[in-house]
Amino acid sequence: MGKVLKIREIGDPILKNISEKVDIQNIDAEILDIIEDLKETLIFGNGLGIAAPQIGINKRIIVVGAKKENINYNEAEEIPITSMINPTWKNISDETDIQYEGCMSVPNIRGKVKRYKKIELTYYDEKGNKIIKQISGFFARLIQHECDHLDGINFIEKVIKDNGFATKENIEKYKLREQEYIENKYKIITLCGSTKFKNEFMKVQEKLTLSGNIVFTPNFFNNIKKEEINNETKNMLDEMHKQRIDMSDEIYVINFEGYIGESTKNEIEYAKKQGKIIKYLENI
Repeated sequence: MGKVLKIREIGDPILKNISEKVDIQNIDAEILDIIEDLKETLIFGNGLGIAAPQIGINKRIIVVGAKKENINYNEAEEIPITSMINPTWKNISDETDIQYEGCMSVPNIRGKVKRYKKIELTYYDEKGNKIIKQISGFFARLIQHECDHLDGINFIEKVIKDNGFATKENIEKYKLREQEYIENKYKIITLCGSTKFKNEFMKVQEKLTLSGNIVFTPNFFNNIKKEEINNETKNMLDEMHKQRIDMSDEIYVINFEGYIGESTKNEIEYAKKQGKIIKYLENI
């Protein structure tokens, strides 16, 4: 049976170290003892996941697991206690969401973090068997959070800037998780491209909207000629479009017949700098 160990809290230098891989061909008693200690410490602390650095050991081992009644995340499913050695993951979809996260190493503080919703997880179990599975939702978020610990990263380093932090008590008091769910229920997509392809814009807007997305499009003016718009107004419209990009989860480029104008190229570069997902009507 494992021991309940002290959780290392934020500011402890060991949490900033990159952890060492475990030799899968030599999963000995020491490694198994670490796993048992992680399990007992996780259960005792009512946590959802724990990584070896959090008990002062820089090995690439995590343990996850939670009963349904202990999970305060939207649409989360129960997770059995599972130990993972040398876990890695990769996203299998560009779809992301933002939810509050907490951590045993950061008592009482919660923060909004953007994570991939669907990932492929690879790890080894206690017997050295290689496991590969596709997971989504809360489970995928939990794995990304715990794997960050193995690379010396704490979730507070990834909290979004605007109104990102809250205490555990205030999240419950003001129902902030429910508010966050409503805010993130529908993906926001901004369409970029030349306005001369109005028909293509309308087709894409209709398709994306009926698929459950909030869609922003450029401004189409029927009663004014393009040459009648002065530079001041043009700059204002460009800034407005950048603001739409800032608000969006994804950018969808209408590159009909491969055409991408200079203005659209600038918008794409701006979106890249903001870390936005970019998709195209036609392959490039």
